[in-house]
Amino acid sequence: MINIKQNITKIFPLSIIEKYKFVKINDVYYITLIFYDFPSEVIPFCLLDFVFSGGNVLCSQMITPLEKPSVLIAIKNRIAALSAKRHSDFSKGRLRDSSLDMEIAKLEDFSYSLISGNSKGFLMASYITLFNRNLSKLNVLSNNIQMLAESKGFTVHQLDLNHVEGFLYSLPLATYSKYPGMVYESQSLSALNFLSVGNRCDYDGILYGENVLSKALCILDIFKLENYNSVIFAKSGAGKSFLAKATIVRMISKGIKVIVIDPEGEYVKLCKSLDGKLVKFSSKFKGNNNYTINPLDLSQDESIEDKISFIEGFLKKYCTRFDKNILDKALLKLFREVNFPTFFDLYNILKDFKSIMADEIFPIAKGSLSHLYSKKTNIDINKRDNLIVFDISDLTDDNIPLMMYVILNYLWKLKDFSVKRQVFIDEAHRLFDNSELLNNLKSLTKRARKYSMGFCYITQDIGDVIDTDKGRSIIANTSLKILLKQDKINFEKLSHALSLSSEELRILTNLPIGSSLMLYNDIHTRIKHFAFEFEKKLFI
Repeated sequence: MINIKQNITKIFPLSIIEKYKFVKINDVYYITLIFYDFPSEVIPFCLLDFVFSGGNVLCSQMITPLEKPSVLIAIKNRIAALSAKRHSDFSKGRLRDSSLDMEIAKLEDFSYSLISGNSKGFLMASYITLFNRNLSKLNVLSNNIQMLAESKGFTVHQLDLNHVEGFLYSLPLATYSKYPGMVYESQSLSALNFLSVGNRCDYDGILYGENVLSKALCILDIFKLENYNSVIFAKSGAGKSFLAKATIVRMISKGIKVIVIDPEGEYVKLCKSLDGKLVKFSSKFKGNNNYTINPLDLSQDESIEDKISFIEGFLKKYCTRFDKNILDKALLKLFREVNFPTFFDLYNILKDFKSIMADEIFPIAKGSLSHLYSKKTNIDINKRDNLIVFDISDLTDDNIPLMMYVILNYLWKLKDFSVKRQVFIDEAHRLFDNSELLNNLKSLTKRARKYSMGFCYITQDIGDVIDTDKGRSIIANTSLKILLKQDKINFEKLSHALSLSSEELRILTNLPIGSSLMLYNDIHTRIKHFAFEFEKKLFI
């Protein structure tokens, strides 16, 4: 039998006690806060920090579409008032207030957007009602919310003596707020929605982690983005290698071929665990056990002009007395007269030309490094290799960027339309300190998408990457950017290169190890990265 009295008390409270600072309904205390003002610059989903603040909250927003003429009149009046204040300050000899200029400019942009039909005007009032059975805990939560709001540039006030109304506004009753809201255009309104969350869940995607705000899993298919390139920026110890290794494991499980250029020997264990192909280059000569890539190998679809450009870039980095004209003549003679050229053949031609460059390339032509560059390429890569790791950790610091450059050129010859591939380049900043290497890298990054290939650049030296025009161009051609914890010294560069707001820079300062700000398709999302135990055993 239904207990009518018990069910009625669940709908109609037995008691409502309203005080100055709260309202008590039955045995639960309620406090309502209203947003009176928002900062001039906000990021999408910024209000979710209030929703997931750790307490019991009811959130509501009352949004009313406005007629265009009334909004335009309000904008016109506001601009007139601000202009009058600016003129008054000028006539009194006061310093010019730049904030007035900024507000006028934003109002003019808003007006133009309304007139052109690109956006609409809305009136919005936002409320948060906090509740708890313990009044002391409720007051602590209220103070925390107000301090959080202040740190983000929001203006929040308690509805003192009006908490019953505030409580009703937070319920889904579609009641009209008597408190004045603020006028927003469409784009700003979308960023200030309590319910907006940057979740991504692609059917064939890779698990990147957990959305910090919504607690949903972030599953992203990079091959569905504009291009397939990505970057991972982080300070030392922030978890970039951990994230890269976990991503590699998951990509391989999805049938994506992965190639790693490993200057530190960090991916050797992962390669062995997954039965991948390990190609280890060594400065020491080991007879027939050495791996070699002949940079002078000419593939069927590669022109002599492209090969000459590549070799010139390689030797310009290697030689201190570089002579482009002599080298150009020597390379043309080499490709005309020798079917399978090596640096030993180029050395002999430069010797015949009496060029000082002959002595400079001696180490790679006949000397201590000839086993790396001046023999027939002996790397056997086939379609069955799901993971290939090029371990170059045994090379000297001077030779590592050169070998990275040669490996990238070699991989480009293996392009295959039918297979999705990702190339992970760890310590990528080593490639960014030479203009010739950057030119080649920029070209590869732009063309990779045509061949179902993507590059993932992993680095902690952000300055080396974004201090140059070519480096910024490479970053601009990456659809996915993962920013783990950063040093403050890089904030200005990051803000300029990636158009980050001051709030996002604050987030980057306080990110815990293993968490990131992920940027893709104009969406900025905070992600907590993790790996399962069976994945950790593969690379830790």
